[in-house]
Amino acid sequence: MVNFFKTMRKITTFMGGLFFLSGCVSVLPETAPPAPRYIISAVNVTGFADSSSPDVGWSLVVDDPASSQLYNSVKVALTREANRFEFFVGSEWADRAPVLFQKALVRSFENSGRILNVGDFSSLPISDYVLKTDIRAFHVDYINGNPVVTVEIYARLTSGAGNIEAVQLFTGTKSIDVDDLSAIMNGFDEVLDQVLTDMVRWSLEDRTAPAVSG
Repeated sequence: MVNFFKTMRKITTFMGGLFFLSGCVSVLPETAPPAPRYIISAVNVTGFADSSSPDVGWSLVVDDPASSQLYNSVKVALTREANRFEFFVGSEWADRAPVLFQKALVRSFENSGRILNVGDFSSLPISDYVLKTDIRAFHVDYINGNPVVTVEIYARLTSGAGNIEAVQLFTGTKSIDVDDLSAIMNGFDEVLDQVLTDMVRWSLEDRTAPAVSG
């Protein structure tokens, strides 16, 4: 009987503790919301899809972009003084910036309606042309305290055999009125829209298949 009452007291104490805990407010810190992730959207290059002969008749591989480790990251880079870079806190790209740029470039070519065979090396191992890109700038410059989106891409179009057919430097900048991350990323959208459009037009303009195909 004594053991019975001791057991009942333990059960009562345990249950009372449960009721007490259930009525408590957690004092643990709340988990911070996940950082926003940004993508690079493909563009629809106007004036191409309506062409009566949309297919240029040759194939194109968009090679993996080259870049420094500074840009080969999910972090969004910024600089406030020469030769010193930092990264925005609380935001990032949805994937490494060169990966997002390559995918957006391939899809922009597809959206143009001018080329049927375009992709990366994994989807198109042999092609007439290869578009190689070097990401030289992909960051935000702070000039007199004002953010300026800066993108610079060097493009080299080669034949499948490796002969250089054409080269071009594509640049774009956008001054942002307010130091606000959403406004800055919208600025990236505008700059990249123009850079991607210019790259697609330049690659496809008045170009025939090279004499020697890879």
